[in-house]
Amino acid sequence: MKKIALALLVAATCGLAQAQSNVTIYGIMDVGVVNTTSVGTNNGSATQLISGALNTSRIGFKGEEKLGGSLSSGFVLEGQINPGDGSQGTVSGTGATNGLFSRAANVFVKDDSLGTVRLGRQGNLGFEAFNYGDTNAGKNFGGSILFWNDGSSFGGTTTAKTGIGTMTGTTFVSNAIRYDSRDFNGFRVSGQYVLPGTSSTNTLGNLDASSRYITAVTYNKGPWAAAGSFMSTNDSTGDTQYQVTTLGGNYTLPAGHKIAAGYHTFRNKASSATSNNNFNLMETTGRYKVDSKNSVHVGYYKLGDKTNAANGAQMGSVIGTHELSKTTSVYAGVARMNNNGASGFAAYGAGGANLNTLQSTTSLPASMQSSGLTQTAITTGLTVLF
Repeated sequence: MKKIALALLVAATCGLAQAQSNVTIYGIMDVGVVNTTSVGTNNGSATQLISGALNTSRIGFKGEEKLGGSLSSGFVLEGQINPGDGSQGTVSGTGATNGLFSRAANVFVKDDSLGTVRLGRQGNLGFEAFNYGDTNAGKNFGGSILFWNDGSSFGGTTTAKTGIGTMTGTTFVSNAIRYDSRDFNGFRVSGQYVLPGTSSTNTLGNLDASSRYITAVTYNKGPWAAAGSFMSTNDSTGDTQYQVTTLGGNYTLPAGHKIAAGYHTFRNKASSATSNNNFNLMETTGRYKVDSKNSVHVGYYKLGDKTNAANGAQMGSVIGTHELSKTTSVYAGVARMNNNGASGFAAYGAGGANLNTLQSTTSLPASMQSSGLTQTAITTGLTVLF
């Protein structure tokens, strides 16, 4: 009897292992030290250990199963981790605690000839296209993400969410349906629809029952990569509120160097809004590959308020990375943000909420910085991939 039970247990274990064999566990752990000037209402400075100083720390699970022929299905689950204290971090712009899988929780069906349909919480298609114009794309320090997901006082009150994408879905969107075509000689066409019912913290329009439409065309072939996208958000009455257009591209040189440029616009069509109506972002960046283990990113970003020319921000950044191995690297960087008028962008952090760990005391409140000031940030840290 014991032999039969043991045989059944071994068989069940083998079956479980086989069923899970197509599931991949992956992630990034990043911890750095950041020193920031012009912090909070007292314009002081702070130095602290930051989770995800350059790359947002995360853990993910993904799997795919062949259904026969060219058809397959799969899933993605991905959550944020703050290795400094083991927490899940906070939502950019609101300060609320992230959900278990705040970065992704979706299922998909893929056909090699027809393309892929994805359902659930997923990456913002517009943000993905936005990243093509920056060699420091998606990084929390000294990159264009600071202008995409921002909670500064640019052009309005300190509670206004003014980043290019913040009012239209941030970097991840919930309740979304997405389609990506197959590759056509380097080109891919994509569309995304965010169903109504996703709450937003925007103070300029009623987005609590909004819908979002995003389309994009990308090109990836050889050394060339480019993308263009258009995003439109409708409020609960069906009126168009916000429109975001992104254009970006990059070219990889034979030695591994890369150059990139992007131009992005935000338009607020809500008649009741008195600010944050119309602004543009221009960026020029480059990556110099010193050798197989060392590289340097240089970037310049300029955001202008087309409604009020007195507002605006310019940032320059330099970030060096040294690879200790295929999975471990160290980095150091400096970024300087110059703010004009009512602009209050920071040189580090994708939104005010992400700075809470840096500015969580009474003397350094959770705000980006006072308007019109120059902020300098310096960081050094360690990234481990798995």
